[in-house]
Amino acid sequence: MMQELFHRDAADYRWEMFDPVFDGAMGYAWSLSSFTSKIPQFEGQRVVIDGMSRVLVRDGLIAEYRESVNGGVAMAQLGVEPERMTKVFKRWTGWLKERPETVEYLARPKGSRRKPSSRESIKQ
Repeated sequence: MMQELFHRDAADYRWEMFDPVFDGAMGYAWSLSSFTSKIPQFEGQRVVIDGMSRVLVRDGLIAEYRESVNGGVAMAQLGVEPERMTKVFKRWTGWLKERPETVEYLARPKGSRRKPSSRESIKQ
C-alpha cells in the first residue's frame, strides 16, 4: 500500500498514529497524515488529513487493515474540481453500501446488535 500508492503519488509523506487501543486481536488508532502531491495535475499541493485505522491481527501478523479517512478534505486541499469530486463520492457511496457489513447493518432492526463473525476475537 505504501509503495504502490503513497510513495508513488506523494512526497514528504508523514503518517502518525495516536491513542492506539489493542486487545491482542484487534486494534484501533487515530492518525494524522500529510504529504505533498506528486500527481502532475496537483503537483506541489500540500495536504493534511486525519483518519481512523482498524487492524486485525492473526498469529502476530496483520491479517486485515481498514481505515476511514475523509478523502473529500484531501481533494478540496488539492483543488479537485467539484464535478470530479461528485463522481468519486458517488463511487465511494456505492462501495460503502455494497460492503457485507453495511448490508447486514441496514437489514437489522434499529437497536439490535450484530453477532461477531468467526474471524473476530471477542474478549469476555
